[in-house]
Amino acid sequence: MHKRVERARGKASTHQCASCPDPARQWSYDETDPAPIEGTENGSTVRWSTDVERYRPLCLSCHKRTDNRVRRDEGRWNPRPLIGTANPRAKLTTDQVREIRRRAAAANQRLNVSALSREFGVCRGSIDRVLDGRSYRDVA
Repeated sequence: MHKRVERARGKASTHQCASCPDPARQWSYDETDPAPIEGTENGSTVRWSTDVERYRPLCLSCHKRTDNRVRRDEGRWNPRPLIGTANPRAKLTTDQVREIRRRAAAANQRLNVSALSREFGVCRGSIDRVLDGRSYRDVA
């Protein structure tokens, strides 16, 4: 929808932010459509309108602040980040995390992190973070 707004009204960056004196960076739905369209994107409920006049230019900080206010007012606000398997974009399941940690504990020589990352379809850094407890802290 943002591309459609851009074609009709131009790039947001050519406008001033509707909420502050900074230059705008993105078009933001203003939540005024009486019949908005709802969908899900990356595990979150999103709303939009097909009316290009229901979008306003905002800078990044005002856009984020506006979106968070709307979520909070509707009871969809979760101020704590979703960690580990509670995150809808998590790359590993609980069983996979346990298997990675089990193999690391059972390794009598140097653990091949590259092989594990290929096997589980994630980068080496993800395996490292699982092993040192920086990610998936919710999995025992």
